[in-house]
Amino acid sequence: MKLSFIKNISNNEEYRVTNFKRKTEDTIINIIIPNKKNIYSFLMIILAIVILSSHIKVNAYYNNNNNNNNGNNNNNNFYNILNLNLNNDKLVEQQEQQQEQIKLYSKIKIINTVIESDGVDIVFNNSVSFKNLAYLSVSEYITIPIGLIQIDLYDSKSKKHLEFKRFQIENDTDYTLITTGIFKKQEEQKQEEDNKNNSNNNNSDEDIDDDGSNYSITILSDNFNFPSLKKRTTLRFIHCSADVRVGVDFSLVNAATLFSNVEYIGDRNHMRSKSFGASTNFISIPKSNPYQVFIHETDNEKKQLTLPENLHPIYDSPCTISFLLIGSIDNPKYPLQIFSIIYPLPSIHASQFSEKQHLLSNNYQFNNNNLKQQQQQQQQQQQQQQQPILQQQQQQQKQQQQQQQQQPIQQQPNIPSSTSPSSTTFLKFSIAVLSFVLLALLSVV
Repeated sequence: MKLSFIKNISNNEEYRVTNFKRKTEDTIINIIIPNKKNIYSFLMIILAIVILSSHIKVNAYYNNNNNNNNGNNNNNNFYNILNLNLNNDKLVEQQEQQQEQIKLYSKIKIINTVIESDGVDIVFNNSVSFKNLAYLSVSEYITIPIGLIQIDLYDSKSKKHLEFKRFQIENDTDYTLITTGIFKKQEEQKQEEDNKNNSNNNNSDEDIDDDGSNYSITILSDNFNFPSLKKRTTLRFIHCSADVRVGVDFSLVNAATLFSNVEYIGDRNHMRSKSFGASTNFISIPKSNPYQVFIHETDNEKKQLTLPENLHPIYDSPCTISFLLIGSIDNPKYPLQIFSIIYPLPSIHASQFSEKQHLLSNNYQFNNNNLKQQQQQQQQQQQQQQQPILQQQQQQQKQQQQQQQQQPIQQQPNIPSSTSPSSTTFLKFSIAVLSFVLLALLSVV
């Protein structure tokens, strides 16, 4: 019995051992030689790992691109802000330049015809003075602001105040300021005042007004309402002789009278009858023929005040000629004669009539004796003022060029970033389709 029991036990142990060996062998065989189900599960695990890794990589790539895009966008925004600021600065500069061009200024030239004087000073608005203007001094056009303006006349030597006037300057108008009169010394003036005081009781108010002030300041408009033609000359006549208080005619020898019954511009009756800026009308005559002109009393050609003078209007460029009756009768130092002024002068370039010469904003002094030197100094000052402006413009142009060169370099990294959102969405969609197909296959199997 005991032997049979021992055998059974040994048999059972052997059976267990053999079964364990078989199971281990089967598992090893199944692992080494998998069946169909194991193959599908193995493939699913591999696909899941690939999908996860690709999804992680795609998200990392997308996040990096977004960070780069944000950085580039910030840089682009910064440079856009700079460009906007520069454009705004340019607009402001252009507006300021346009405002400077649109500034309400007019132009005026000065003619001094006061005789028996060593020189006169003309002061505008008690600030800017034109000093020591000699007899027959003629200035170039100088800009003045529009509005009410006060003009004072002084003797250069004694600084005595001779006359003052107020005028309303209109916009975009050319004017001529003419000073007229006969300067009298203090002794002569005292004698005249005494004579006037003695005769005041016998004279009427009209006689007092006629004798009036000896000096006058007159502003005439230089604008005319017809075009300047090369084949014609525009001219006018102005009576500036304080010693001739009658109307005169400006005539051609053996021909027509061009201007008739022209009164002295400093006469008070004339100033009352004429509005501000009024003068004899401009006329236009052909340039082809030479003329002889003279001045005589109105309606009396035999009583000539000046000898005939030749007039040859042969200037090539369009110009305006003003003829002035100046001087005094029976005065060899200041004879009665015709004085002609041409504007613009053929020898003077138009750049000298600059709008930047603001008369009432600078302490500018004018002296007829050194007019050319002062014109050269003005040109040098203008060049010196323009140099820093030109340098600033060149610097701005260089900065703009540098910015334009930097912008395309900074925009190059943005090229792939523009395609990144569409590519990532396509990858996600493709991964989702593949996973759906694999699940369908697994369910079928």
